[in-house]
Amino acid sequence: MSFSLNKKFDLIISISTMEHVGSEDDDNNPSKIFATRENLRKHLKEGGEIFMTLPVSQNPALDRYIASGQVRFKRMYYLKRVSRSNRWVQVDDVKGIRYDHPYPHANGLAVCEDD
Repeated sequence: MSFSLNKKFDLIISISTMEHVGSEDDDNNPSKIFATRENLRKHLKEGGEIFMTLPVSQNPALDRYIASGQVRFKRMYYLKRVSRSNRWVQVDDVKGIRYDHPYPHANGLAVCEDD
């Protein structure tokens, strides 16, 4: 089933959601990310933007799509978690950052701008 509205938006924000698409349903089809992203784009007004955050290494298939260039964004910014108390710093890349290590849950985050 695909989500559809009869409305278009100037801005769509997705906070740590897209990494779950296709990886947590019964058919385990990570390529669903492509159709989901296109569906979001269909809900944008002309000149609208999508911002999303993606936890690094939570969904290895999505990480591979990004690394190979199959999924590209207008801009990407990276954050790295540097303390158990949830302090984050901006970094140039997130190579080698692992989900659930050294701290529980996300230790790297990609902030992506799409249009």
